[in-house]
Amino acid sequence: MKHYRFLFLILFLAGLQLSAVDPKGSGQQKDQWRLYGLASGIIEYQVSGSQRGKEVLFFDRWGLRQARYSQVEDFMTGIRNMATILDRDWVYTIDLDKKIGRKTPNVIFKQFFGQVAGGEQGEAAASMMVNLGAETKGIGPIMNRECEIWENPKTGSTYWLWKGIPLQTQIKFAGIGLTVTASVLHENADVPEEKFVIPPDIQFVNEDIENILLSDRGQLERPLYF
Repeated sequence: MKHYRFLFLILFLAGLQLSAVDPKGSGQQKDQWRLYGLASGIIEYQVSGSQRGKEVLFFDRWGLRQARYSQVEDFMTGIRNMATILDRDWVYTIDLDKKIGRKTPNVIFKQFFGQVAGGEQGEAAASMMVNLGAETKGIGPIMNRECEIWENPKTGSTYWLWKGIPLQTQIKFAGIGLTVTASVLHENADVPEEKFVIPPDIQFVNEDIENILLSDRGQLERPLYF
């Protein structure tokens, strides 16, 4: 299920929007990047298909800082409580039960910011989707919100993006059938700072966490972390 492990990063980039204008209106060019069209939010998702469970996405700073907490189950690793935290330059992938994690540079993010010098909001999102190999397929409603539909035939993925935010994702690839759909959305919410804090007892490793988890397939029974 590694394809899904990288889904969060792909969606993070797919929703990229750009605002390089001083928010006070002076017209001065500053590093005011915006990934989403909302300053902050909390979104609950339902996961179905090859994996089952739920997720909660917390974001602020227009999406530059994100934390996704998930509890999903699949036939290979059982129930897993995971956290994926993005703080612009770094990606932290953490197994909250086994207390192990991996910290990796957000290389694609840095490369993209280095390439884009300006533009209107939404242009960068469309550009990134095209660079990923996706094609626009029109408009479709999710949670009574009009979303741009993008399909990527290379990965068998379809995205419903609203203000750059993925409200639904479907994956049909190499025998994998997975759907992640938003069920609750709190716009411009006050996100607790603790959601972005890396737990102090996590042991960071260089090895792919997926390989470690596959070596211990016993099901985990822990409460949700959100």
